[in-house]
Amino acid sequence: MGVAVAASCAFLTPIGHKNNTIIMGPGGYKSGDYWRKGLALEVIVMQWRCRRSCGSGRFERRAPRQQTLETEMKLRFSSDHKGHAEEIAGLFSATFTDSEGEEEGRLIETLARNMIATTKEDDLYVFSSWDGSVLTGCIIFSRLTFDQDDRAVFVLAPVAVATGRQGQGVGQRLLRFGLEALRDSGADVAITYGDPTYYAKVGFAPITEAMAKAPLPLSQPEGWLAQSLTDKQLEPLKGPSRCVQALNSRDYW
Repeated sequence: MGVAVAASCAFLTPIGHKNNTIIMGPGGYKSGDYWRKGLALEVIVMQWRCRRSCGSGRFERRAPRQQTLETEMKLRFSSDHKGHAEEIAGLFSATFTDSEGEEEGRLIETLARNMIATTKEDDLYVFSSWDGSVLTGCIIFSRLTFDQDDRAVFVLAPVAVATGRQGQGVGQRLLRFGLEALRDSGADVAITYGDPTYYAKVGFAPITEAMAKAPLPLSQPEGWLAQSLTDKQLEPLKGPSRCVQALNSRDYW
């Protein structure tokens, strides 16, 4: 098709296209007439083709969708939870009530409150995402101590994204923010207890208790996950482990 179009746009010689040859005799044209009159037509055709090629199609660099850009710009990530304990507890309560029922909502709300209120500052990281002044997500990391291992290990629990903001990538972006902050702080290993498929998206992989002994018996050992936060491969963590007091209940394991 391209060859056919190109051939039909050959205006510079009488033999460029059969139409040029046909009209040469009846029109009384000479070879030089094609050059003089055809050059302008060639320039016009080339300009038109350039605009079509450069201004559309797969090679065009399109601006991002405005709606998506605005949504991403609204989100703010924070590592400062001071003054927001009630909002954070309320988020965990509402989210888990919506998904698991009132009893689970109260249980996880109590966990979040106790972790913020009773855990030493050096043993706790609380990361949150905000859309303006509205809390959209929160994740909590607390120290997991292995008696015979000096590596800095933190366990991720609990995690919540506001029901109306789920499925929009808020949770994954918040998790990446938190994990990067842990790396910057010098943490060596992150562990969590949850859905392997979901947490694999941010670098977690299934482990057994031969790799890291849980502080309490696991009701769903397939959800025991970990990742190295350094450039070294994850090696087994030595000895039994201890979690912070707020998390030290069979209800959460």
